[in-house]
Amino acid sequence: KAFVGYLCKSYTAPLLDNNPNVNEIIRVDGGNFFDVLKKVKSFRFDCSVHFYMEPKSSLLTGLAGIPSRIGPFSKICSFLLTERIVQNRSKVEKHEAEYNLDIIKGCGAEGVSVPPEIFLSEAEKREGVQILKKVCGGLEAQPIIIHPGSRGSAATRPEQYFLELAGKISDGGELVVFTSGKG
Repeated sequence: KAFVGYLCKSYTAPLLDNNPNVNEIIRVDGGNFFDVLKKVKSFRFDCSVHFYMEPKSSLLTGLAGIPSRIGPFSKICSFLLTERIVQNRSKVEKHEAEYNLDIIKGCGAEGVSVPPEIFLSEAEKREGVQILKKVCGGLEAQPIIIHPGSRGSAATRPEQYFLELAGKISDGGELVVFTSGKG
């Protein structure tokens, strides 16, 4: 029953489009800093949860006067948090989602794990089918998709690991597709 606003960069905002669990998507790079700050303040949030410590969003939530600001104690900008959760994500001891669930517990939430879901529009679904047909040679396959990057937020396994994983998956008869970002 909570109002959920999600503060993110514009390039990640489409992942949250059409999500019935997110009431508002606020882009940190969506205008000048003070306009974004005014928008964040206007919602009068009780709590902000930072899964990744990014200076601009940390500053925005601090200046907006959000009383409870929870996140990982991992960067200099963590001083803006009211509750710092000590984690060592670089050791990659658990899945990224599990680290995030640990942070959620800091605001009293249960941190229940659910499968990830992206809510696509009908146009996006049609476009996705066309892309998969092209990539998978016109088959009506549902490939296993591997995205081996992390943008440097955590240690990345060597490429050989992902190639071996893909080999094991394809040995079981599944089609494997790799994705990548600009880098």
